[in-house]
Amino acid sequence: MAERLDPEEMREILSWYQRIVGETVAETGGYVACFMGDGALIYFGYPRSTDHAPRQAVHAALAINTKIKARRADNLKTYGVEVDARVGIHTGLAVIAEMGGGHRQATADVIGETPNIAARL
Repeated sequence: MAERLDPEEMREILSWYQRIVGETVAETGGYVACFMGDGALIYFGYPRSTDHAPRQAVHAALAINTKIKARRADNLKTYGVEVDARVGIHTGLAVIAEMGGGHRQATADVIGETPNIAARL
């Protein structure tokens, strides 16, 4: 899409996409750690661990896909592109901690095998 669209149009699409993702994740009890263009890192069971985190993640994924598909015709008409989403979910333990060691601005990083596998899904 980035090759076919004007940068302003791409920004508009990313903006509504990120809004849909952010609102849906909040509604389902998740936390958007960051957006990376058209990707997002989302935590469930954060900042407090719950037994419902996997179920919440699946509900969020289904709702995001449903909302994006509902806008498909509008995007095709307005921008000439179809927008879709893929979701990777992986469950397991992870640690979210302040990192930096004084060499860079401290940020909350997620550490463990779980986020590494999720990113590849």
